[in-house]
Amino acid sequence: MSGDLTSALFYARKTGREERNMNEYAPGLVPGTNIRLTQREADLLNNCKYPDDVYTAFSSSAQTGEDGKRTGTVTKTLSVASALIPADAAKGQNPRAIYDGMFSRYIVTIIKKSSDGRTEEKEAVKANITVNEISGIVMESEAAAQVDAFLSAPIAGQLARMSKGMKDGFDHLEKGQTALQVGMKNLFYFFVHHEFPKREAASANSSAGQNEDTARLMTVAAGTKIAGRFKNRTAVDILREDPEQRDALESQIKWLEGHLNDPKFGKRNGEQIEAIRAAIRLFDLGALDSTAEETADSKYGGRVILKAEPHPVYRSDQNPVHHSDGSTTGECPVREISITWHYGERYPVEIYVKNYHAPFVRYSDGRINVENSKSSDIVNLNCRLTSKSWFECLHAIQADMRRFEDRTAEKQLRDAEDVRNLSRMIAEARKK
Repeated sequence: MSGDLTSALFYARKTGREERNMNEYAPGLVPGTNIRLTQREADLLNNCKYPDDVYTAFSSSAQTGEDGKRTGTVTKTLSVASALIPADAAKGQNPRAIYDGMFSRYIVTIIKKSSDGRTEEKEAVKANITVNEISGIVMESEAAAQVDAFLSAPIAGQLARMSKGMKDGFDHLEKGQTALQVGMKNLFYFFVHHEFPKREAASANSSAGQNEDTARLMTVAAGTKIAGRFKNRTAVDILREDPEQRDALESQIKWLEGHLNDPKFGKRNGEQIEAIRAAIRLFDLGALDSTAEETADSKYGGRVILKAEPHPVYRSDQNPVHHSDGSTTGECPVREISITWHYGERYPVEIYVKNYHAPFVRYSDGRINVENSKSSDIVNLNCRLTSKSWFECLHAIQADMRRFEDRTAEKQLRDAEDVRNLSRMIAEARKK
């Protein structure tokens, strides 16, 4: 029955994940087919819905509106399914290559469901990671994890303080040198004109005032967290992480200004407006540029942590879905995936998948050129994992590859040996 069961599983998988959940199998003939199931086979079909999944993760979060109030729930599902195919010597592939290099892959799917209690919206995207990319992803992930561990270690905090201290020392030295130059210039002006220049004095006072103003702005900007879509981060953190959020913060100011009379949140809305304006002013002055930051409520226990740009673990090329009709032009679905490690965050691993349709041209050598500038039906989703969950996922993929290799090794090695022996026999026979 194993062959019939495999056919039934394949058919059920082809009909889609949601449809399979609705099917219930019983021992005996499957309705509409000539396949007869045993009790064990029926139990397998009923209880093992996704036999190819090697890793699955779920997350749930509150959906909030502009005012920070909860409006619903967002759930995300990440699944990684195995689609490994052995190299076939009969088709001209090297059996010792283990895998069919063109079609062996892992299928990454992200499903997002948004519900407000009355209606539910669902989006889904998927992309492929070819099997020959796995070792590189593991290597980049391990390297990023080591860097992340170093950046959050106490020694990193000490280095950050040393760096900041050296910078402050150079700043003071530069200010002292400038003050000495201004003093000599003023002294020379006094000997010539018997009075001190008023403009220079005003400029010095202005510089000192600007330093005091910067410190005051930093106190205001870093002292209030912004609610709503910014997830209770300070405006300083938001602009440091992504300067392009400035427009979004200015839009937030307009929304907050319209809710200053709110009896419950009016005062807090005013504080948020002041904090955002202060952060934007600091941003314009270039005072937010920093390689180290010290926060009393940071996730690393108030230590100084070194900042670093996100590390690209993996990024696929545009991956058009191949059409069996062999058409040379038209429009095809395209799947892209990237994996990024964000240093210093609780969920550092971001998996981003983008699906869309775009015109394509297929050349005579099989290459496909996609015009993504004319893309349509764009859907992109992301999910975040802890480093622990991400390495669990990688371990599951590697274990699946080892099991596949062990299962196919005997046949592939036998094929290689048969080819070698047959070639030798033919060569010896021809000599005779």
